[in-house]
Amino acid sequence: MKGTSRLPSPALVVSLVALFVALSGGAAAATVVASQQGATADAARAQQATRVANLTRRLALSSSSRSGGMVSSCCPRGPRGPRGANGGFTTANVTYVDGPVAHLCQLGAGSCAVGVSVAACPVGKVAIGGGWMGDSPDPPVAATVAANAAANDKTGWGVVMVNDTDAVTASYHAFAACAG
Repeated sequence: MKGTSRLPSPALVVSLVALFVALSGGAAAATVVASQQGATADAARAQQATRVANLTRRLALSSSSRSGGMVSSCCPRGPRGPRGANGGFTTANVTYVDGPVAHLCQLGAGSCAVGVSVAACPVGKVAIGGGWMGDSPDPPVAATVAANAAANDKTGWGVVMVNDTDAVTASYHAFAACAG
């Protein structure tokens, strides 16, 4: 049997053209909006970047968590260590704690557009996970999470967030899953 190629149906051609136009229209609109924001937004972003860097450094969030936990490729891997004893972990050892609510002002209103919340584990426990939750009445609708990681000593979980809209305020809090 001979291989024959069929032409696409007119309906498929029309739908693909409509899809292309719809997708490129959003990109063009975003380019126009971004170009209209000007120097004020650039100054606000520079101020926020400085505040984010300072807060992240002050919180001593682990660099491996910020970078996605990638293993360093600078050095050869060492020998495998001896197998440790079986642990006594159970879910009964896990405690969930909330950090304080961080209130963020609108973008461009000052350094208050960058917030930090740290959920501290009870004494003797370490953070095994964590994250953030939006709070009423103004959960984040357009925000950048600059850091979302355990502290270097694993005694808590910190979240640094930037409000990316000049239209509304935002509130959130960090939470941690602690075990030990």
